[in-house]
Order: sequence, then structure tokens, then C-alpha cells
Amino acid sequence: HMIDQITTDQLHERMAGPGVTLLDVREVHEFSEGHVPGAINIPLSLVPVRVHELPTAGDLVVICRSGSRSQQACMWLANQGRTATNVTGGTVDWIASGRPVEMGVPA
Repeated sequence: HMIDQITTDQLHERMAGPGVTLLDVREVHEFSEGHVPGAINIPLSLVPVRVHELPTAGDLVVICRSGSRSQQACMWLANQGRTATNVTGGTVDWIASGRPVEMGVPA
């Protein structure tokens, strides 16, 4: 499967529109240290058992620290028939660009 790739600049543009789900596949402690506002956290190892939590409508975009784990998640999702887009550069690039970051985990 060829996985679509977008930059953090493109992610920022997409997040401004409706119907985008951003899945952060890092571990909970990484996520709580800082993530893209609005992201939902399902660690990579748990994606197969929690995939039902992801909306089936709209765009699914996957992010991790640098783009490696998110690429793995996109490949797995593609094998399940789900289209997902990978964010190259990941959260590292998002933070480096000076964009807002949320801390902690949703209650």
C-alpha cells in the first residue's frame, strides 16, 4: 500500500477544516508531555484492539513522534481497508514550528 504523506504545515491546514480525526499513536506518557490540540491517543500496540473507537467518516490522519510509528499504523489500517494519512516529521516538527501544544490526557 502506498500511504499518503503530509507535512505538519499541511496538517495544520487540514485541522482547520471539518471532519478530520488526528490519531496520535505514541505511548500515553509521550502524548501527555505534549500533543497536537484535538488529537486522540491510541498507542500503536493498542490500535488493533481499539480501532473501533475511530470514526469511519471523514479524514483519518496519524501522527507519532517522528513519523515512523504512525507510518506503521497507516499500513495496518490500510490492510483493514481504512484510508489513513501519515504526518511526516510528526510531533517533533509540529513543536519545532512553534504551533500550539496541549499537555496532559483527556479525563
